[in-house]
Amino acid sequence: MKKFGFVLIVFALLTICLTGCGVKQEVYQEEFVRARELEVINADLVGQLEAERQKRTEVEASLGEKSALAAELDRKLVDSMEAKEELRRQLERCREDKDRYVEELDSIHISMKGSEVETNKLVESLAKERKAGKERAAEYDKRISELMAQIEKLRERISAIEADRAVLLEEREKLQREKREKVNELSNTYEGLLTSMKSEIEKGQIKISQLQGRLSVNLLNEILFASGSATVKEEGKALLTQLGAALEGATDKALLIEGHTDNQIIHGALANKYPTNWELSTARAVAVVRYLVEEVGVDPLRIAAVGYGDNRPVADNSTEEGRAQNRRIEIKLTPLDPEIAELFKEEAAMTGEDEPPAEAAELTEPAAEITPTEDETAAPADEEGGEPPMEPAQEQGGAQ
Repeated sequence: MKKFGFVLIVFALLTICLTGCGVKQEVYQEEFVRARELEVINADLVGQLEAERQKRTEVEASLGEKSALAAELDRKLVDSMEAKEELRRQLERCREDKDRYVEELDSIHISMKGSEVETNKLVESLAKERKAGKERAAEYDKRISELMAQIEKLRERISAIEADRAVLLEEREKLQREKREKVNELSNTYEGLLTSMKSEIEKGQIKISQLQGRLSVNLLNEILFASGSATVKEEGKALLTQLGAALEGATDKALLIEGHTDNQIIHGALANKYPTNWELSTARAVAVVRYLVEEVGVDPLRIAAVGYGDNRPVADNSTEEGRAQNRRIEIKLTPLDPEIAELFKEEAAMTGEDEPPAEAAELTEPAAEITPTEDETAAPADEEGGEPPMEPAQEQGGAQ
């Protein structure tokens, strides 16, 4: 009862100080308004952070090669989310503070157990809390400004990435256009050869094929050389001259002249000059190179010769017909520009296009010993008045 009477007295005193209590309510109201503002700011920040996460996901999907930058962006976004979570916790603390203040105010109104001195102390304490709240709000504003600056930097980096991507796409399109132009040029060369060499193709003297951006012209040795000889025959020269004229416009192509033989072992006097089929195939390839350079006018810087002997058969060496097909000269045309050649390889890899299977290589029978024919033993006589002796080695056209 005494306590209750004391409370009544305090209540009467505090009623006189009602104006002071009105000030406390205003303080609490301002804190409440500030808390609501922080909620709005937090919601806006969450929206911005979610938008940035979406943009980051799009950039990561379109630019796999920028994984390092994406990781950095992810880290920044994680930091932003952590900052957002920290703001949420701080906002929650503000709400708790507000609730606590309201509870304290209600307690004051209910209990009325403080004196004027205590009331002044409470007002002073609330003023300090208000000041601290303003300081915290200023700190929140500063942090939000820093986060906004980081977000702006991320946007700038994303814009730079998009610009780089546009440049890369433009370069890719340019390379694709160049490749299409080269493909068209190669197709024109192919069609031109088919037209100009139609008669020889129908006679079976020459075969022309196109694969992976490369033209291949296959000439049977019987047209170009006598048996055991590396001197180009007159009808072979006429064929090479006609072929050179057809290739006159293909100045952007490199020519590789490949010599091939069957698997018959060389015997007799001919073996002194050509110990193996490698030497014979190389000498024949070099003879074709020299004729194309010296007589037809092919640029020596874009032509080369190589001999494979009997190591790359295209038919079964156990039959005369197969051996005749294996005795051949192949002229292969490829783009001089290595980037264009690489594009053809990439396209072939993507489409599954590849070289024809070299199944014939497995059909090679053990070399059969043969006795030199009259033509073979007389090979040196076939070369009288012809070209000077050639070293049995692979030669580059530029060394002619």
